[in-house]
Order: sequence, then C-alpha cells, then structure tokens
Amino acid sequence: MTNTIRHQAIFGITGRSGSGKTHLVARLLPALSAKGLRVSTIKHTHHSIDIDKPGKDSFVHRDAGASEVMLATPDRWVLQHHQPENLFTLTDLVSRMAPVDLILIEGFHTTVPACLEIYRPAWGKTLSSRHKTTLLPSQQIRPRPFPPHYVHWT
Repeated sequence: MTNTIRHQAIFGITGRSGSGKTHLVARLLPALSAKGLRVSTIKHTHHSIDIDKPGKDSFVHRDAGASEVMLATPDRWVLQHHQPENLFTLTDLVSRMAPVDLILIEGFHTTVPACLEIYRPAWGKTLSSRHKTTLLPSQQIRPRPFPPHYVHWT
C-alpha cells in the first residue's frame, strides 16, 4: 500500500482484554469533542471479522474478486480492503483516514508511538507493553463510572 506522508496526532489506549480500553475511549470522545476537537478512532482486534453477509451484493463483489468494496448509504460508508499478502500497518490505516485533530488508537500496543496502558494489578497479569518507554500505566482503574465533572481539560 502506498502511503502519503502527513503529520497526524495519534494516541494509543492499550491493555489486556476486558481492562476498560473501550470504556475509556468512549468517555474521552465526548470530552474531547466538547473542547472543539475532531477525533477519529481506530480499533485493532486479533479476531477475524466480516461485516458482509453471503448473498448480499457487496459480498458478491468481493467474492468475485474486487480488491476493495465500498458500501455507501446516504449518511455513512465503509471501505473493505483485503490484503492477506501484506499485513496492514498502523501507518497504512492512518493514511486512509481523513485528517482530524486526533486519532485515538485502541490496540496496536507494539507500534503506536505514544500510549496509555490500562492496567489492573489485581488481575495478576503482566503489562502488555513493558518495553515501551512512552507507556504510562495506570495504577488503579475503578470499575465504577466517573462523575460527570471528573474529566477536566485545560
């Protein structure tokens, strides 16, 4: 995949499955948006996913050999790109997105340049990104909701 170089602010939220990454991202998005920032997200998963269903037109296009299939509705679109011979990199994915003030990355703990790891010592698991010098592990994440005034941005 050919990448064009652009400067894009990105920040990763990493951690073990079930640690609260998605909850934190979902809490950060409205707080950042309220400050006037345009924020996008990239969610990494190790699981195979398929948003297509056999018999649907977009599935037929892909099954027939289309290298990309875009499904468009009046207010939303999704681009499916299959590239089994060359795995996607974080740079590849960021280059496909429209420029915004910040892209929050959930996952990609080995390649995201700056990240916060959600870590729960009580679980007895090791940090997933101990080797990263930019890692900022949290000491304790309480599973209760934060009060509405908790997130304060200056």
